Amino acid sequence: QNGIADESNGQYSGGGILVWNIGDFYFSNLIVENNYAETFGGGIRVAGGSNTYIDNSIIRNNSSDQSGSAIYIEDNVTLDSVAVYSNYNSPQYSTISLTSNKTLNVTNSTITGNDSYGISSSGNNYINITNSIFFNNLSDDNEFQITGTSIELNINYSLIENGLDGISVILNDDNEIIFNESIDADPLFCNADGNDFTLYNISPCVGTGQDGANMGAYDIGCYLDLVINEFMPNPSGSDGGKEWLEIVNVSGDSININGYVLRGSGGGEEYTVNQDIYVQAGEYFVLGQNSDTTSNGNVQVDLVYGNSISLSNSGETIIILNNLGNEVDNVEYDDTWPYLSGVSCALISPLF
Repeated sequence: QNGIADESNGQYSGGGILVWNIGDFYFSNLIVENNYAETFGGGIRVAGGSNTYIDNSIIRNNSSDQSGSAIYIEDNVTLDSVAVYSNYNSPQYSTISLTSNKTLNVTNSTITGNDSYGISSSGNNYINITNSIFFNNLSDDNEFQITGTSIELNINYSLIENGLDGISVILNDDNEIIFNESIDADPLFCNADGNDFTLYNISPCVGTGQDGANMGAYDIGCYLDLVINEFMPNPSGSDGGKEWLEIVNVSGDSININGYVLRGSGGGEEYTVNQDIYVQAGEYFVLGQNSDTTSNGNVQVDLVYGNSISLSNSGETIIILNNLGNEVDNVEYDDTWPYLSGVSCALISPLF
């Protein structure tokens, strides 16, 4: 435990770790990365009659020429709180591969961003997935996250991209796939491109796992509360007194914006809210230069910031800070954006 298995190059199988014996084996707090196998199991190969338990570990950036770029399983394996990502082989193979008559338990784990199927099962296996995320696996846009043949496939309280349509598994003995309290959605990772698979506070995986747990290997790591949803930088005619922006509360809770700061990138552009105003969950709230609908373009303004902010027609950055001085959201626009005089800019969806 508490180790790194990395940069093995050219092992026949089990590039980082090869388990080949009878007994119970426990691996905890490991990073298995940057390994290569000529055949199976770029990161790990489990064989020899063992029961292998892996928890609180990361398996990433491993590769193999055949199945199991991350793990090749020939015995019983349990993955608990394991992140498996950025492993690669040919798309027709798999990230986690099972041979026949095995049991795979995946709990509180995140399998994402791998260049082949998340799981491929061959034969009479038992697969149990709970509180886990399978998302964005297989680089050629094939829709399947899990494929092959098995005896049982039990999916509980998990996110599977494309839902049941993301599963191509034939079950023996006339069994049916169990897909219980599971979802098909974007998990809203904080920064998947940067391999940060913690969750936004508004992720559909937060609190929706078994017994109210989160799905996946990681907890909340970033927050959205107020989002700049729409703004008018270039009103018709004279801009004075007609500019405005709309925010929306996406947090799920009421937010008191007293002490929040609206800031532009122009010199000295700043407005601080100095009164208790509660923006309710899901509420849209408009801040503007002028609340007089007869002169501001008939916009219903909830809070007036006057001339303290003047949006440039050619572009600038709009920033919202919370009452602790932390940035909540920002929009950086320029004159290449498709807005015209009298036309506002808006998000297609405030959740990205």
